[in-house]
Amino acid sequence: MNESSKSDRRAFLKQAAGALGAATQAGHWPSAAQETSDQQAEQSHPSQQEQEYPRRFEGRQLHMIAFPLGGVAAGSISLGGRGQLRDWEIFNRPNKSFRPRYPYSEPRSVAASILEKSIANLKVSLFPGYIGIDFANEVSVAFDRTFQSADGLLIDLRGNPGGGIGGLRIMSYLTPGKMPIGFSLDRPMAEHGYDKEKLPRFGHIPRFKFELLPLALKFGRKRSIALVTEGLGKRRFHGRVVILVNEHSTGAAEMLAQFAQENHLATIVGKRTAGRLVSRSGIKIGHEYTLVLPVAAYTSWNGVRIEGKGITPDVPVDWSYELALEGHDPQLDTALATLNAA
Repeated sequence: MNESSKSDRRAFLKQAAGALGAATQAGHWPSAAQETSDQQAEQSHPSQQEQEYPRRFEGRQLHMIAFPLGGVAAGSISLGGRGQLRDWEIFNRPNKSFRPRYPYSEPRSVAASILEKSIANLKVSLFPGYIGIDFANEVSVAFDRTFQSADGLLIDLRGNPGGGIGGLRIMSYLTPGKMPIGFSLDRPMAEHGYDKEKLPRFGHIPRFKFELLPLALKFGRKRSIALVTEGLGKRRFHGRVVILVNEHSTGAAEMLAQFAQENHLATIVGKRTAGRLVSRSGIKIGHEYTLVLPVAAYTSWNGVRIEGKGITPDVPVDWSYELALEGHDPQLDTALATLNAA
């Protein structure tokens, strides 16, 4: 190799070294000092690198997390951050974030809308609260405003796990006058005999919470009580009402459906309900356990108990997962057809 080639190579290496040094100082390449500094910073803040357990998710994070309950795309369903079932991936069909739309409870307790041909649609996912004042007020807004000119009414109780007695407000909109619904009996009353006509009657959900005090004084710890509708007057949709139920409709949802069916106020469509309509009370026994015991049995005014039996729909219709994937709901379609034929 001649002197000229050696000189050219030395010049190239000097230029490359100079460029590398300039890049390092300009911040494009980390210097050894910077790497040492970064390592010391990481060691001084271990909380940024180490995750604490158990982890806690809140707010918007709950929409993004899910716990798989099975295989991948072959029978897998995930439990979402808010307790909902999601990621329905069965029949070897990947389908992240999919959740069948219709027969499952939704976060809102009440959702009101108007469907085709002036049909009011009331989706009730649960009956929150013991008395349900806020729930009852929301239902009244739906009926007095959104449903004011509706000629038919569809009440969807599928997936409704029950709750308090706020459903009294919906039952009151199904009939113009005051009508007995049913009654609950505790063990002493059931064993020593009773006259349902003489039971204390609950027939009005107050509008404001300060009105709860008179109710507390009147009923106290009584468990044997009769329910009566509030007498909210005639409605245009009377005579054209359909209630949707399924095997996940329980408790107060069954009470509403039973009342409507026995008094011929609505046509029941869907699948047989769960048959769980006994009042229960929980007692904390320590170690984060609660003992739940039945305290009162519910009987309709006609003397029928559905505990362990459920309510048989007037029009039985199955729900289909395959059709739900295609955007169809045979139970809803049948309910609408029944309303249109009324």
